[in-house]
Parts: sequence; structure tokens; C-alpha cells
Amino acid sequence: MLDLGFWELVMIGIVALLVVGPERLPGLAREAGSWVGKAKQLVNNVRADIEREIDSEELKRLLNEQQSEISKLKGMISSTQAQINTDIQEVERSFTPAEDQAVTDAKPALANHEEQTTSTASATSRATDMTSTNDAKRPTGT
Repeated sequence: MLDLGFWELVMIGIVALLVVGPERLPGLAREAGSWVGKAKQLVNNVRADIEREIDSEELKRLLNEQQSEISKLKGMISSTQAQINTDIQEVERSFTPAEDQAVTDAKPALANHEEQTTSTASATSRATDMTSTNDAKRPTGT
């Protein structure tokens, strides 16, 4: 701003008093004060606008940085999810052949077990029938 000392202001006041006259000097001083106030207000508004713009630029920069970080995190999550899915598929593949082999091996054993159970049941049934027949032929006590 202007760097006016006390003596410069005194000189301006004396010249104004001589040029304008004592009757209009108070009105002129009031008007000059309002212009100075308006100029200060204008400077303060411009300064505030510049500071807001700088702050908004900084906020935009921070927002862009955060969005890039979020994008990186999304990429990491996607790659981790893909890796987990491939690991799950590998584990499923490793267990599937073993289960199929166990089922294939178990089918003949199950068939043998069913045949043995059927033949045992048939033998038990025949033995029961023979016992009943022998009991019928046996004479009862007289």
C-alpha cells in the first residue's frame, strides 16, 4: 500500500485546505474516507477470493490424490479377489479327482458288501425254513 508518513499527510491536508476551502473540507474528508474504505474492502475481497481459489486448488489436488489412491486400492482389491478365486479353483480341482477316485473305488466294495449281505440274508432265511421243517417232522412226545 502507500507508505505515507505523518509529515506527508500534513502537507496533503494543508494543500487541500488551501484549494478546497474550510467550508467544503469536512465533506471532502468524509468522501475521501469512504473511498479509502471502499478501496480497502475491495482489496480485502480480492485477497479473500485469491485465498479461496488457492484453497480450492489445494482441495482439488488433495481430492485427485485421494481418488488416485482409491483407484489403486480398487485395483489391489480386484487383483486380490482374482487371486483368491484362482486359489479356490485350484483347491477345488485338487480335491475333485481324489473324491471321484474314492467314489469309484467305493462302488465295487459297496457292491461286494451288498452281495454278502444278500447272501447272508438268504442263508439265514434258508436255515430258518429248515428248522421249521425239521420241527414239523419231529414227533411230539407221547
